[in-house]
Amino acid sequence: MRRQRMDQSYNEQLGVLIERPMTAVSFVMDYLRFEFEDVFLTALAPAYVQVDQVRYEFGQPGFCEAACQRITKEVVKATHDDLNEILIQFVDGSMIGIRVGLADYKGKEQAILQIPSKNLVVWNA
Repeated sequence: MRRQRMDQSYNEQLGVLIERPMTAVSFVMDYLRFEFEDVFLTALAPAYVQVDQVRYEFGQPGFCEAACQRITKEVVKATHDDLNEILIQFVDGSMIGIRVGLADYKGKEQAILQIPSKNLVVWNA
């Protein structure tokens, strides 16, 4: 029951991204920061971008370009799904995924959602 409540809470918090454009992506050594106007989503766990059925993993060729091409695209859906991934879907059908449930991920914090004047949501291992 706890898992279901956490997923629901995460989904409620991620809902703040809907109808916001992605305004920037920052590449910081071994993690990413996605900006949606004044809301920030930091991906410390492995992330990917999927465009037209092609998946680009963080650190692999094509990822940087695919991520940057999401800038100005509006978010239509943002969820924490049953596979334990944060999924951000854009108006053009492309998607950013953050795999927050990986057992072999070494870090304690896996993702952080910063909502100004409201909440700091943290996904932990």
